Amino acid sequence: PDEFGKNVNFTEYLGMRINVLSRAFGLALSDHDNGVLWSRHARQDISLDEEMKLYDTSNFGAFVAPSSNDTQTKDGVVSLETYKLRSMCPLLDMYNSHPHPNVLWRYDSKTSSYLINANRGGITTGHSIMVSYGKYTEGHLFAKYGYVNGDGSSPTQANVAAFHRLAGDVGLGRQYSPLPFHVWDRRSRVEISQLLANMGPEVQKSFSLAKRAMDAQAKELLRYLMFDDGYQKCIVQPYTKTNNDGNNTTSDTRHWELKVLKLRHLIRIANNRDMWSVRLPPKYPDALPRQPLPSGEQQVNTKKPKENKVGIDANRILSTCRLTSLTVDDMDGDAIKHLKEGLSSEATSTSSSSKSSFFHVKKDSNALEYRALMCVVRLSDAAIDRYGKFAQQRGNLEPEMVGSREWTAWYIRDGELRLLHILRQTAGKEANRLRQSLTEPSSALFVRNKACPIENSLPLLDELSLGSPGMELL
Repeated sequence: PDEFGKNVNFTEYLGMRINVLSRAFGLALSDHDNGVLWSRHARQDISLDEEMKLYDTSNFGAFVAPSSNDTQTKDGVVSLETYKLRSMCPLLDMYNSHPHPNVLWRYDSKTSSYLINANRGGITTGHSIMVSYGKYTEGHLFAKYGYVNGDGSSPTQANVAAFHRLAGDVGLGRQYSPLPFHVWDRRSRVEISQLLANMGPEVQKSFSLAKRAMDAQAKELLRYLMFDDGYQKCIVQPYTKTNNDGNNTTSDTRHWELKVLKLRHLIRIANNRDMWSVRLPPKYPDALPRQPLPSGEQQVNTKKPKENKVGIDANRILSTCRLTSLTVDDMDGDAIKHLKEGLSSEATSTSSSSKSSFFHVKKDSNALEYRALMCVVRLSDAAIDRYGKFAQQRGNLEPEMVGSREWTAWYIRDGELRLLHILRQTAGKEANRLRQSLTEPSSALFVRNKACPIENSLPLLDELSLGSPGMELL
């Protein structure tokens, strides 16, 4: 490493790293793949399984922990198919990409090579070879590959985590982040006590950095709980006071207990981007790729593609808002028990799937749904405000040169804002419809426009045992 650092500075390293990783292809290692044996001449002292574990980093590969259904060999050795690696393939990484490609590629483990075949329709004379990198959003394509199709053929995604910064995997893959993902992994939470007991200097440093980030993030998450929707009065920490007659009176502790449980759940989902984002399907799902002309310009398709109907996937952000909007009267008066059971089920889960590993608050009463929808409106407004003047002038800011760097940035931001406005309009319209049909007590429908004082919520952090190494937050 010292010799490497003398010849390559950090900026050069980052440039090479991004170039490599944005062009690498994922593959599942197979037991009968001879390609992995090509480097064995240099490491005859370790087994292939041990060598693969050397690549178990956030940079180039990952070890996928087997579930109870995965088969193992007679000696208990995990199959090599549990390893996911990345590879470089010259020429394949030079093809342009579009959701509607004219060729398909796949990795053949028997020959240790990538096979490229034309689609059934073939490749039209004069057309470029077009592959598909995957069904990525426009923002993902731009951040990872530096381009967008710009024809409405890709979905749009917007982030509504308006009050905190996601510190984990933000969707570009772990190879783009230096964060210690072993701290966030579901598998690691089960093994965390063993990890800490045998903590080496590097692990200790990673854990310390992650711990510091999560402490700061927990304070940011308080902003979601400062509105105390469903309560006429702001919730404060339980207290005991002495009356004039000398007797002590203790305030109701249930509301505070529920708020602590909410914060614990928010910490669990804080870095799961799916719980804080909404997605809009492609506007023109049938759009075909533009073809380059001899002059170097792009051919414009004269046939206008069919526009897709708007349909937002907002189920997860609704679940998040139901969580923050819960009162002790929800879930038939068992909201506290419901959240406790959710924390317990997460603690015992070993699933690596983000869809199954996180607790979701399902639709309950119409009053809770109304408050959750108004929470979505609130987060949408806050997310829109982050775009500043662009949100007010976006219609007048479109650059003239389509495909330029400036136009691409405008295209992505304009799409995100369009999605946020649709989300806000849809949630607001449904909330108004519910409000008119509800006859619940006014307190059940109470939603604040202005947050309660932050001082009311700060004591929540003391309930989390932030000083203890990892157990409460992980």
